[in-house]
Amino acid sequence: MKRSLLLVSLAALAMVWWAAAPTLADEAAKGNKEEKKASREDKKESKEDKKGSKEDKEAAREDKKGSGDQHFVRTASGAGLAEINLANLALRLASTAEAKEYAQRLITDHTKANQELLQLANQKQWPLPREMDKEHQDLEEHLAKMKGEEFDHAFATHMVQDHEKAVSLFQNEAKNGEDQATKDFAKKTLPTLREHLRMAQRLASAEKGEKGEKGEKGEKKEGGGEKDKDQGGSKSDKDNKDNR
Repeated sequence: MKRSLLLVSLAALAMVWWAAAPTLADEAAKGNKEEKKASREDKKESKEDKKGSKEDKEAAREDKKGSGDQHFVRTASGAGLAEINLANLALRLASTAEAKEYAQRLITDHTKANQELLQLANQKQWPLPREMDKEHQDLEEHLAKMKGEEFDHAFATHMVQDHEKAVSLFQNEAKNGEDQATKDFAKKTLPTLREHLRMAQRLASAEKGEKGEKGEKGEKKEGGGEKDKDQGGSKSDKDNKDNR
């Protein structure tokens, strides 16, 4: 009897295993299929990243192999893109109307200049940067953490530095460039960049002046407090003498 019951139990277990086996096999196959799909997607993303990196490297190589005119167009376009992005940041974070007006002027002028550069580059089949360089990306991230007067001062200071470089770059192209269309663009744009530089210098001086005035006012206030204390002390001494 016991033997019969044992056989029946084993038979039941065998039937359960037999019924579950296809399900387990299907789940394992499904898991393998999903892993292969994920692997294919990872490879695809990696391939796209490599493609983008390869395009950037090829553009940089072409820039080095190309003429000085090509280097100028690529550098000027990247600088213009940086000015537009930083100016947009200033529209949000600057605390003074003057800083925001300057930022809007930069956006208007550099957008127009970059459109002309794009047309010029397309005619010559010269590649242009698609984003800011690492230096300006880091600068944008740094400025984004500031606010108020601190932002205004840092923004104005960097605009002076950037436009000094831009004026030098455009002057060199206007004087030494080989491609006539590129030289003409540099000559035409130079007065605008010089005006941007003067505006940035005035803005930076104003910010510096305001900081100095506030510092002087603070010192005067502290001095006034000490004077009041002295006067109060003298009056108290006088009262004590009168009482005696």
